[in-house]
Amino acid sequence: MPATIQSKALRTCAEQLREAISRMNELTQGLGDAQANFKPGPKKWSINECLDHINIGNRLYADKLEQHLQKARDKGLNGAEPYGRGTLLGRFILNNLRQGAKAKKVPAPGAFKPKTSEHKLSDVTAQFRTHATRLAEIAEQSDGLALGRIKFTTPAAPVGRVTASQAFEMMHLHTHRHLAQAGRVKDAEGYPRRD
Repeated sequence: MPATIQSKALRTCAEQLREAISRMNELTQGLGDAQANFKPGPKKWSINECLDHINIGNRLYADKLEQHLQKARDKGLNGAEPYGRGTLLGRFILNNLRQGAKAKKVPAPGAFKPKTSEHKLSDVTAQFRTHATRLAEIAEQSDGLALGRIKFTTPAAPVGRVTASQAFEMMHLHTHRHLAQAGRVKDAEGYPRRD
């Protein structure tokens, strides 16, 4: 991480995404594909599905952020914290994410649902590292932009916008929320202790 990054919000985002990689490595160390694809119930996600869901979200948001942050750079839209209150939708999403395990469950939007129920753990973990690292780097490179003034529609819905500052916070909170969900799979009844 660049030593000169001024924004506490961006520094936190990058740190939390890198911490998520370490947490994911620890969670999946020594697991085989059968363990990673075990579903604790018919409507519950496996470890791999939780990680795939994170990967999809991080990739889609990274794509959106890169596009809109570049436009802001081209326009010279510079600024610093505080980034403002953000949009109503962004505040709603963040309010839910900040509650952690106590938060009301919200069904994953179609674009964010895992694409298949059977994954190779090595593929999913490699993608996790790639997308989390990319998003952390985008956060670091965004220091000095007016992130509260950069707004875009979420990848989850064609209506409703969030600010770039809200998006960065949402993604690191979302990542850790679903890592916790993946960790709980190991405690489920019937979880295979050996692959």
